[in-house]
Amino acid sequence: MNKRIFTRGGRLYLDCQENGTRKRVATGLKDSADNRYFCKKYFTLLLKDKEKALSYHKDFVNAFFDKKTNKERQSAKELKFDIERLAKCVLSEKSELKKFTRKHLENAFSKLIDFCDKKGVNDVRKITRELVGEYANFLRACELKTNTRRNLLFALKALLDFALQNDFIAKNPFFMPKMRNDETKFEPFSLDEAQMLIKAASGELKSYLIVAFFTGARTGEILGLKWGDIDFEKDEIRILRTKHPSGFCDSPKTRSSLRAIDMLAPVKCELQGLKFSDDDEFIFKKSRAWFEGKFFELLKSLNLEKRRLYDTRSSFASIMLSKGEEPMWVGCKMMGHSNLNTTYKAYAKYIPKPISTRASFVNELDLGVDEPNLFENLA
Repeated sequence: MNKRIFTRGGRLYLDCQENGTRKRVATGLKDSADNRYFCKKYFTLLLKDKEKALSYHKDFVNAFFDKKTNKERQSAKELKFDIERLAKCVLSEKSELKKFTRKHLENAFSKLIDFCDKKGVNDVRKITRELVGEYANFLRACELKTNTRRNLLFALKALLDFALQNDFIAKNPFFMPKMRNDETKFEPFSLDEAQMLIKAASGELKSYLIVAFFTGARTGEILGLKWGDIDFEKDEIRILRTKHPSGFCDSPKTRSSLRAIDMLAPVKCELQGLKFSDDDEFIFKKSRAWFEGKFFELLKSLNLEKRRLYDTRSSFASIMLSKGEEPMWVGCKMMGHSNLNTTYKAYAKYIPKPISTRASFVNELDLGVDEPNLFENLA
């Protein structure tokens, strides 16, 4: 006789086949270790007389648990409240996340678990509002950027939300402390400085700087470019991926970052002069660390203030806007901003403000100001 115990809808079922006859029984019991053991022991009786077999269930379960020590029962009970276990559950639910984003979430949970361990807290029920505040202060003491701290706290919120949804806690103690946004500090290069850098550079760094200064693309987007993304006939470059410092490629930062940008003449001329072999080959072979190192050396040799390699992006915006190019083209088309508000917020000061007489047409209006006032003597 072939015997099988299986689960459907969280309940246990029995299935057996003997002499060509198949029989199934719905036990109505929840899937658990003790119930599976019960079904295994009373398999035959459940098939013949389910009602009689189930009458033994209560006594069996009591005897089953009596065999366990108090310590084992307490351990089994509290395991479901373990913070590390809940973190794994949250991660398993977020399988749709991009690989790089998921890695960030894993790191956030790791940092949270380390903090809780130091505080002697491994039970989600012991996370209080005060502990959330202590964690926020701990992150601030680590001198992390505002957005980084906010993301780490959101990982804690995700864990507590999961615990609340599954009735592990009665109330979510999470709160987001007030944080002052880091000021976006960048010092774009002038057009003269950009020309100076490009002229002084050589090899792959020079090619990179020409692409960076005249596309406004992010560092990872440029390093993620492949020859198949370049359309010399349409003078277009398709931004389809970004390469992270680890070398891992992912989709661009946001939806609007997935775009086709215009290939300006200096960029086209430089790319056409490079050696091309295969559409799936990366245009830039060196790592981000290599480009950053060479870039800093170049700045030092020219006695220019040390700035980020990423500042070529803001330099593109400031140069183009100061030369009168349309903000919509600069921000949304080339840089991948989702709307003009983002462009104006960061770069409005670079848009030239022509001096002109406002509303000059009103000077030509006939408002009858030279006509005599017929009512002035009636006052």
